[in-house]
Order: sequence, then structure tokens, then C-alpha cells
Amino acid sequence: MPDRVFAINLLNKEGASERVIKHCIAVSECAVEIAGKISKKKNIVIDLNLVETGGLLHDLGRSKTHSIEHGIAGAKILRNLISNSADLSSDAQIFIEKLARICERHIGAGIDKDEAVVLGLGENEYIPETIEEKIIAHADNLIAGDKVAGIEQTVENFERKLGKGHKAVKRIVELNNYINSLLK
Repeated sequence: MPDRVFAINLLNKEGASERVIKHCIAVSECAVEIAGKISKKKNIVIDLNLVETGGLLHDLGRSKTHSIEHGIAGAKILRNLISNSADLSSDAQIFIEKLARICERHIGAGIDKDEAVVLGLGENEYIPETIEEKIIAHADNLIAGDKVAGIEQTVENFERKLGKGHKAVKRIVELNNYINSLLK
């Protein structure tokens, strides 16, 4: 089953920069910490290996592009692993597909279908659905570079780019509130 070693090796193999790898490690560590707290406080079953590995690979696509398309690029790399590896177990294939969805859905608090069309990402929706996807998207929103920055900085950055009140900004705040409610 893919794990931390698999993820670090794949990031290196695909040519991710040291900066991107450090960011991915920080997001993964933050996500695992959040997942552990939620799991204990709310007795919610969370796949910690998926959170750790997904956190490490959420920006895999930045090895190819730093545009908004990096999420889709990372998912493509992972799905190609499934297509090109006849010896993968069905469990490993399912796990890698979950990792691909994390890549696609981690940006901000996701990208809805209308935004995806405007951004040239097709007519798909890229909103985090599972608890693991939500935790990783949230952890990514808390990390700037490889340091914890807090949600305020992310909200300010998105407001600068998209404008106050934009639905993407609202989704980030809603995701933050949702995760924080699980931590209480």
C-alpha cells in the first residue's frame, strides 16, 4: 500500500522542487495532527495513512505546473501509475485513486463546476467530499511555505486575488469552521 516513503519517492521522481516537498511535508504533518485530534474527540474513523500520504502528494502536480491546473496534473500522474502498473493490487489501485481525488480537490476549499469552466478545467466539480479530503484541503490552507500561517493569511490572499465575498473565499471560511467544529 502506498505510504510516506512511496510519496516522497514519487515527489522526487517527478521532479518536485525542495520547496514543494518541504511544503508537502508540513501540510501532511498538520493534516495528520488534525485528523488524530478529530478521530479522538469525535470518534470518527479517519484513514491516517491516506491523510499522511495524501498530504504529501497533494501538490504532486507542482512538479509539472504551478498554475491552477496543478491539482489535475497531480491526479493525472497518479492515475497513470494505475494504468501503467499491472502488478498493483486492487486495494492499492483504490488507494491511489483516493490520492488522485485529494490532488484534484485540495485547492482552497475546492473548485465548483462553474469556476472550473471559467478556469478552463472542464465541467467537473473539484470540491472535497471525504473527511480526509477536507482535512488535507484545510491543512493546506493553514500552511504557507513550510510554516503554519493560519487561515487569516489564506483568506486575505484569496480575497486579494478573487475579491471579498467571492464564493471560493466563503468555502474556505466554511471549511475552516467545519473542521474547527470537529476539534471542539
